[in-house]
Amino acid sequence: TTGESLLRPNPASFVNAIYGWRYTGMSDALCAEQAQDILELMEELANYEDTHKPDDVVKGEGDKSNNDDDEEEEEEESLWPDVRVYNAVLHVISRSSHPQKVQRSHALLAKMRNACFVAATTSDETIGEKPQTNNNVVCPNTRSYNNVLSACAFLSSGRTKRRRKGKRGSNKFDDTNDDDIIEVTP
Repeated sequence: TTGESLLRPNPASFVNAIYGWRYTGMSDALCAEQAQDILELMEELANYEDTHKPDDVVKGEGDKSNNDDDEEEEEEESLWPDVRVYNAVLHVISRSSHPQKVQRSHALLAKMRNACFVAATTSDETIGEKPQTNNNVVCPNTRSYNNVLSACAFLSSGRTKRRRKGKRGSNKFDDTNDDDIIEVTP
């Protein structure tokens, strides 16, 4: 119904909430945790919505038979997080003072990469392209990788500490096996 859809959040609403936490003035570490909590909530809501969809009403039957308008009803946007949502969370984590920001950002990137790889290998799509068969698969983009690298680079406020810890952080980022390497073809 129209009234309910006006109140329904969409991915942009969640992005605004995530960035809102970033600029509340509260502890950066708390903001990073809240951003991840919002992402998890969004995934739970989307999963609930997908599993509890009402049966589709055949056009011309039921309530829709009284609709004399030629306009098609707008399809509601999926609640599954898109790349903007994941990048907002990665951005908040990477700019935070959370002691595990490198691990958290890398884990979130790995989640995106693994889901994208599995979806691409189980379909006829080219690896690296977003599979069209599953709307809840989000492939990382350049901004995703940049946010993780930022988390590694900005580990503390001291310049020498930043260099020393940044090097350790980038080493953690490099701890991948051969299966994790993505080759780019021209």
